[in-house]
Amino acid sequence: MDETTKQLLLELVGGRGYDPDTLKRKYAQERGGRLRPEGIAQYVSTKGLFKNFSRDPWVPAGFQRGPINEHTEVIIVGGGIGGLEAGARLHEA
Repeated sequence: MDETTKQLLLELVGGRGYDPDTLKRKYAQERGGRLRPEGIAQYVSTKGLFKNFSRDPWVPAGFQRGPINEHTEVIIVGGGIGGLEAGARLHEA
């Protein structure tokens, strides 16, 4: 990764003035509030009435493709606000 990209990534994620331990505790507390005692049994099966939820509506049935093998310097996983912001800043660089 070149120095410009490294500097841009540091500007995006570094120097935010937060305490990582406090953030970790906050995430653990939030997760604890979402966990349910029935565990995986809380989910509805994708059989019967809900069988259409188990298929991808954007590809034909039985669609398959091989893996994509490419060299990349940066991979942005996810399209949330953080991923979009990172992509925009990298595009500007």
